[in-house]
Amino acid sequence: MITLNIIPDELKNEIKLNDHYVFYKKVMSLILFMAIFFSAVLLTAKIILATQQSDTDQQNTIITKSSENYSKQINEINIQLKEIKSIQNNDINWTDFFLSMNDFIGNEIKISRLYAGKNDNSLRISGIAKSRNDLLAFKEKLEKSEKFSNINLPISSLLEKENINFEISATITSYDFK
Repeated sequence: MITLNIIPDELKNEIKLNDHYVFYKKVMSLILFMAIFFSAVLLTAKIILATQQSDTDQQNTIITKSSENYSKQINEINIQLKEIKSIQNNDINWTDFFLSMNDFIGNEIKISRLYAGKNDNSLRISGIAKSRNDLLAFKEKLEKSEKFSNINLPISSLLEKENINFEISATITSYDFK
């Protein structure tokens, strides 16, 4: 079989141009279709991201408001803790005070009244001593202690020999009675 090409050259060129035109038309249609498809995908993605961004912003707002509330509560608790610490720093452990006073007093001294003033650091002790020597030993223990100074025992308390009513005053120099 023999192929004869008897079509004039002008027509051949026109057919080639027409074939090129159809080819380019298909390519352009494909490109246009792909552009529309990707535009739709990107638009959908943009809408989804905008929705998620809005949800995230709302959650951030809620979290921020709740964290502000927690911050206020934490600040209030910190203020209360500072006040408690201040109170504890200025507090006297009275149990230790009375236990240490018990070491000074012994069995020979009976205390009827004990006053310890924190504001003026004063100490006044009233009671009954079995003997003058017991009272002097009690005064000496107070004087040897670093916690008290200016121990004052009136001489009138030393005039009696037994069952002596006394009142001693002193200055508290340290409240660390441990």
